[in-house]
Amino acid sequence: MRWPTRDSPWIGLSIDEEISSLLSLEFGIRLASAGWVRIFDEDSPEGRASYMDYQEPVLPVPSGWRRCLPEWQKRRPNIEDGNLLLSTLHTLDRRSAVALVRAARDFAKAVWIAESDSELTWLLLVSAIEVAAEHWDSTSSDPQEEFERSFPKIASRFDADDLRFISHEMRHLTRSQRKFLKFCGNFLPGPPLDVPEEHRTLDWSHLDDMIVRLRTIYSHRSARLHGSVTFPNPMLRPEPFELPLEKPLGEGFASGFNQWSPDDVPLSLHSFTHLTRGVLLNWWRNMVPLDVG
Repeated sequence: MRWPTRDSPWIGLSIDEEISSLLSLEFGIRLASAGWVRIFDEDSPEGRASYMDYQEPVLPVPSGWRRCLPEWQKRRPNIEDGNLLLSTLHTLDRRSAVALVRAARDFAKAVWIAESDSELTWLLLVSAIEVAAEHWDSTSSDPQEEFERSFPKIASRFDADDLRFISHEMRHLTRSQRKFLKFCGNFLPGPPLDVPEEHRTLDWSHLDDMIVRLRTIYSHRSARLHGSVTFPNPMLRPEPFELPLEKPLGEGFASGFNQWSPDDVPLSLHSFTHLTRGVLLNWWRNMVPLDVG
């Protein structure tokens, strides 16, 4: 008898990898599991050493002091706090727990490789948010309304019949972007605390401005996935200072024969990593039942 596919709860991680991903998200640190090093069973209730699955993770670290995520190497979590979000995992329903671990997995992978492959980090961070947004927003609306909301300039160029056809054909794209933006707007965090006052150039309480920036990032991500168009160069370079910036500074940017306006470079990778972690943590807290704790 041929087996049917059943992969809705599939995550592809061992328990230790799930825990390390969730802790990476909760504490905002680079963390990866090295595998099991001790086995507990009836013969050895106190445990016995086992290194068959041990594999030490290799963290890519560039030479020099410039980093895409400056300050991250200095973070030291307090795991003895006793108020870990991780301790609330068992209170979530199965679908919520699976979505959370999947989002945490993408976040943990993203920050792990940030210094060696910053473009893949951008892609994974957007994916982490999309996993959560898809689970959070199960509602649907009219495709034409979604298209007009997501692409107002394009929509204004078509008559009613053409607009109805185009919006229907592009409904998957507009729905994905809408969920992404709606989710971020609902759970948007405050500014990153490790950015010094003199480096702050954004108003994180200005929701409309942040949505415009996030829409640009989503467009870069779509262009990269569907057209292999690389992210703007300033979004991929390490920070120019030892302390992070909220966005690359300048009236314009160039690399070779290519150039970008400031609007094309809406956030630094450090800021978007902070934003991604913030919206995911706020969403996680929102899923915990009120009577827990």
